[in-house]
Amino acid sequence: MPKQDPYLRGYREVSQNIVQYRHDLDIRNVDAMSKGTGCKYLLCIQGENNAYIAKQWKRTPPDKLLRTEFLISFANFPG
Repeated sequence: MPKQDPYLRGYREVSQNIVQYRHDLDIRNVDAMSKGTGCKYLLCIQGENNAYIAKQWKRTPPDKLLRTEFLISFANFPG
């Protein structure tokens, strides 16, 4: 039985897990992280009650993500 790969790899798979930032998103744990100056993506996992739990700031989308991870994009956010 082949072992299941826990990662999403490549741009096509990773881009399916990118969520555009909106003011109504419930993002937790951001205040406990460093500022992330110059970063456009926030690496998160899905929490309870449709909340995202922040893990790390990223300047560019990573080459691979765990299947449980999401990126929140601030790239085209006006302010």
